[in-house]
Amino acid sequence: MAEDLKNQLNINNQRSTPLYNTRLGKSQLKHGEVTEGSFADVLQSVRQEEAPLGVKISSHAQKRIQSREIKVDEATLKTLDQVLALGAEKGSRSTLVMAKNQAFILSIKDRTLVTALKREEMDRYYFTNIDSVFVSPEEKETL
Repeated sequence: MAEDLKNQLNINNQRSTPLYNTRLGKSQLKHGEVTEGSFADVLQSVRQEEAPLGVKISSHAQKRIQSREIKVDEATLKTLDQVLALGAEKGSRSTLVMAKNQAFILSIKDRTLVTALKREEMDRYYFTNIDSVFVSPEEKETL
């Protein structure tokens, strides 16, 4: 009777979960890919696949960029993306980026540009809830 129940439920001595079907030194990724390497290597590759590319711009930041006539070109977006990566690596949550006579506040976790302002406006603003600051090489000369 127990044997019939096992057959009906498709239970056998083999483990049916994919976790147990991997061999030492190899890990299964999406769609049956198998890669060599340590757990840390596999984890890093999965994180890179899941990490969105580029900087998201919040609606608030879009309004500020338009109303303050702030120029955001490809070079600026590339810099912001690099700062996001560096901030994530350092464990930052919110970063003030000072570049090209402009300031940007980034949410590292959300990969989002929160707001933007020009250098002329910075002397009357007080920044709160910022745990890191990035100053671009061009901005260092003006400080």
